Amino acid sequence: MVSFSNPVLMPNKYISFTNHVISKGILVTGIVENMGKDIYLIIRRQKVTLYLDTQENVRVLELKKMIEAILKVQPEDQQLFVLANDLLDECKELSDSTALFDCGLTSATANIMQPAVLGLAVRKEDGSFESLEITSYSESEWPNVSEIFSQEEKNDAICEKYQKKYDDVNDAKNDILSKATHK
Repeated sequence: MVSFSNPVLMPNKYISFTNHVISKGILVTGIVENMGKDIYLIIRRQKVTLYLDTQENVRVLELKKMIEAILKVQPEDQQLFVLANDLLDECKELSDSTALFDCGLTSATANIMQPAVLGLAVRKEDGSFESLEITSYSESEWPNVSEIFSQEEKNDAICEKYQKKYDDVNDAKNDILSKATHK
């Protein structure tokens, strides 16, 4: 008889064995659960942006451990918020023991084409958490396309002018060389 106390991972399935016994190749008891569908997340804090993918049945604490591996901030020193919009005024803090799908983060709401955006705040040295702050990606405006094309036209005209001068100099050089060889 073999007793399993650790979970066994199989493709797309999670088989959990706790105090279950296999006797003569027959599984006496066992529970099979789906691992969950993939979800895609953008974690934002100040000027930092993380792109993560995980399963929708992962708990918030496990997500914080993923963040810890990257940012070296302990899970207990992190606060995660689901952002409802870009204004940061409508956000909901996530509880460590809650599964992501219970927070509304499912494969339908956090897919690869439109990942869910989470805000991250960390604990300050005084023990309190910083306020949620996310720096915009860019404050500058994009240039007007017509300005770009007009500048390209100017550059083309300058290139043509210098190409003509180069051709004239090259022709003069060839004339001098041909006269020198005919003498």
